Amino acid sequence: MFVMLWSLQKTHPLWVLNMQELNDKKQSQQQNSSQLFNPPLVHTVSVADCGNRFACGSEDGWVNIFRVTGSRFEQQMGFKAHSQGVSQVHYVSFLNSSCWLLTGGNDGKVNLWDVSKEYLLSTEGKSKTGRKKGKKKHSDKKDIDTNNDRKLEEGNISPTICINHGKKVNWLCPLHVKGELKIIVTDESNSLSVYPISILDK
Repeated sequence: MFVMLWSLQKTHPLWVLNMQELNDKKQSQQQNSSQLFNPPLVHTVSVADCGNRFACGSEDGWVNIFRVTGSRFEQQMGFKAHSQGVSQVHYVSFLNSSCWLLTGGNDGKVNLWDVSKEYLLSTEGKSKTGRKKGKKKHSDKKDIDTNNDRKLEEGNISPTICINHGKKVNWLCPLHVKGELKIIVTDESNSLSVYPISILDK
């Protein structure tokens, strides 16, 4: 449940982010405090091309986006991406400077999110979660749906595209094949699936 920022010149992390602290905050905001939640075990991390922003997918189905400022993490955004654990998360950048996040989950879904700057929640500078090391804390049918109505409330954002892969996603990769953007998805079977995503080329 920890994400750490390391310096290649040192043998200890510069900053330690405890995802359990974020999970406790979410639980305290729920109306039913007796509800059980999956632990925020970190499954996957992806760094944006800019180099100072990363997305973290966890067992509780959430994706959290952080900005690295110096030797600290600042949370920019958090949303429920899957009904089960997030197994894969990838940043996808395009020529129009939009920023897209591709996620795969144990619920068999592959979702595409628009997390460009204009859609980021205004949490910058308000949340500094973590601590410095050594210091105390102060369906079976495969289909593709499009949805352009985004809800900007924290934790409630709709994906631009939702692919119902139908099986637990073990790995995915966005890439261009003969000039067309596609997503390669693998699961527990011995085959892979390829999905065309034409909406992103517009």
